[in-house]
Amino acid sequence: MSSGAALGAALAIVGGSALGGLPEALGPYVLSMCAFLGGLGVTARVLAQLWPGEAGQVLLLDEPTSMLDPLHQHTILQAVREFAGRGAAVLVILHDLNLAARYCDRLLLLAAGRPVALDTPREVLRPEPLKAVFGLDVLVQSHPERGHPLIIVR
Repeated sequence: MSSGAALGAALAIVGGSALGGLPEALGPYVLSMCAFLGGLGVTARVLAQLWPGEAGQVLLLDEPTSMLDPLHQHTILQAVREFAGRGAAVLVILHDLNLAARYCDRLLLLAAGRPVALDTPREVLRPEPLKAVFGLDVLVQSHPERGHPLIIVR
């Protein structure tokens, strides 16, 4: 299913109100634009720009940075972070641990679909749980400028 079709199905389930303050007449335009541009990354960028983000609203994103170059990965997650900063709740699925460390307030680490750790990036992204879940020996340091955890595979 294309991202536009998936978004359309989600809007149908919630009665077209998922775009919050966006005039309903723009819904098909946003869906068409997302389908035309392709990819969930573009969908995330469009929604983060058009949907005002207020307390009580929730945005769910499944791998919005997948298959994007680094500039667009950070651009999307910065926009999503701003969206959350306006009061909305955001649940984002990321497999890039360094992106998760930089942009997320809390992380849920899963192994085979089961929770292993739920806490701040500093508490979750430690060598022991990462070894247990991914089988990788990692070095975890603080980012030299931003202070969030930085994961380096040994």
